[in-house]
This record gives sequence, C-alpha cells and structure tokens, in this order.
Amino acid sequence: MTLRAAHQVVPTLSPGDGVGNYALALRGILRSLGLESELLAGAIDPSLRDEAHSMERFDAMVRPGDALLYHFAIASPELDRVLAAPARRVLVYQNPTPEEWFDLVSARNFERTRRARAELPRIAPALDMAVTLSHYSQEALEGLGIPRRAVWAPAVAPPAGFVRTPEPATVLGVGRIVPNKRWEVLIRAMAALRRTHPQARCELVGNPAEMEPYAQALERLARRLDSGTTLRGKVDDAELERAYARCTVMAFPSGHEGFGVPLAEAMARGIPLVTSRHTAVGEVGLGAVLQTSDDPLEVAEALALVLDDAAVAAELSERSRRRAEAYSPAELTRAVREALDPWGLPS
Repeated sequence: MTLRAAHQVVPTLSPGDGVGNYALALRGILRSLGLESELLAGAIDPSLRDEAHSMERFDAMVRPGDALLYHFAIASPELDRVLAAPARRVLVYQNPTPEEWFDLVSARNFERTRRARAELPRIAPALDMAVTLSHYSQEALEGLGIPRRAVWAPAVAPPAGFVRTPEPATVLGVGRIVPNKRWEVLIRAMAALRRTHPQARCELVGNPAEMEPYAQALERLARRLDSGTTLRGKVDDAELERAYARCTVMAFPSGHEGFGVPLAEAMARGIPLVTSRHTAVGEVGLGAVLQTSDDPLEVAEALALVLDDAAVAAELSERSRRRAEAYSPAELTRAVREALDPWGLPS
C-alpha cells in the first residue's frame, strides 16, 4: 500500500527552537516527496499558529497506514497518543541531554531529561522505525529491538546573499546557555587569550531560559576574569546572521550534542571553527575544524592560531564549506526518501 501521509508531532512548537525548526524543514521535504504532511503540537506559540495544528485534530487527521513522526526530546502526553495510533510510528530521537548536566542548575530539566531517557525501553517495542540526527545518537538505540533505523542529519544553508565581514579578533559562541555547552571553558579561554591579544572579544548568543543560575554564574565569571565576553541572550534570525558574518572564528566547546546545529550552520557559512571532540561534535566537524581538549589554555592557543595566521583561517574556512555539503537540503531529502521508500512513496 502506498504511503499517503507522514505527519509530525512535537510537544511544543516555539520560534527559534531547534526541534521545531527541524520539524518545519522536514515537513517541506515530506511534501516534496508527494506526501500529505502536517505538524501537530501540544502547545503552539501564537507566532506559529498558522504552522501547526492542535492535538485536538489528531484523531481526525491520522488514518491507518499513515506515518507518524514523534520528535522525542522530552516525555509528554503527545507521545502516548502517537504510540496508540493505528499508524506507522517513527521516533525522531533528539538525544536528550543526560540529566547530570542539569544537577544543581535546574531541577525541572534534571527530572524531565531523566524521565525521557528512561522511557526508551518502554516505547521501543511500539516503534516501526527510529530516526536520529547523527550516527553518534544511534548508539543510544542499540539493543532496543527497533526494526529499522536511519540518520537524517539537519540541512543547513546560509541565507541568500550572505557575506562574511569579519571584525578583528572577534570570537563567537552560539547555542543555548545550558551547562552541557560548557561556555565556562570558552570564557576561561578568552581570559587567557586576552593576555596576548588584549583586543579580543567574544559574543555568546543563546537563550538562557530556565537556566538562569548558570547564565548568572557565567556573567560573573566573565567579568571577574576580564574575558571580554558578552552574553547576548536570545536574538532574532537577522541578528544571528550578523553575528555569524562579523566573527573571525567560532568556538564550540560543548560536552554533549546529539548533532550541533550551530556548528553545521557556521560551517555552511565558511567560518573557521575551534571545537571539542565530545559526542556528535567530532562527527559533524570531521576534518573541518580545530579540535581541542577541555583545557581552556589549549582552546586559547587554537583561537590565537586562527586570529594570527590568515592562511590557517582561510584553510579552515574552505574546509568548513566542503564539510557542510554533507548537510545540504539535497542530502536530507535523499536520506528521507531512502528511509520511507520501503513503505511505498507516491509515484
């Protein structure tokens, strides 16, 4: 029987959220393959109410034989609706951050991520397929007996007309202000870097919501060490693009990533990168970035190399662009088509 529709379910749809952005991109690809595809959400931000349907429409929209893709970052009532539906059930595993990263910072997020990761053995028998954003994330699904698995890496591309206009000695960090991003490593590295490059400055762009104790600690550390670091908070897309354009180098010291969209976005824009080696970071940046240990002094040394050597910066920029070709819309479309084709895509 030909697959008629592939609908997606997310607990919450909000602007600027990585899960929501990925789901919206997938919707376009699913439609391009001739499938009906809508987005359903438990909660929808008013600014996105035209992009999704309330879960009240679930029973009317989902028919036997459809594919249902649930984006799994937290456990939610929406998940149980998906598991009970007479449809092909696909888990889009967003690799929830291990709960220990939130200990003493956010009790709510500690419990939420603990519950999410503990849910996998319970829900696995009800799944027809699981999708991850990286090969690294597949490791969490080993031994669960899920019949089929696939990797659908997010697609990234710079906006039309994007041009880099790097400002001298400008370091950028992009990502949520959460402990697993380890922004304190970058702040300490900036303090070390400014001993030899006093003009160096750093912008941290990311949402601190629900992580205020961590964000406040970072601000205190940045001031105490005279690190030249400013926490910009959450910015709109236009300001994020300006930050990408004006940076000399981007640092990504994360300790846990299921993929790392800002890393791939920076590569697509030809930005030289200094990163950790942890989790999916090493996979996404493979061969295109300067990887360091967790030692702030080593991070500072790598940043200084990019700032001081134009040839190194140019080579890293070119490597970034080449590596980002693996994360193009065409590659994501190919991966989705290959995974769903056994279920009979429309001709």
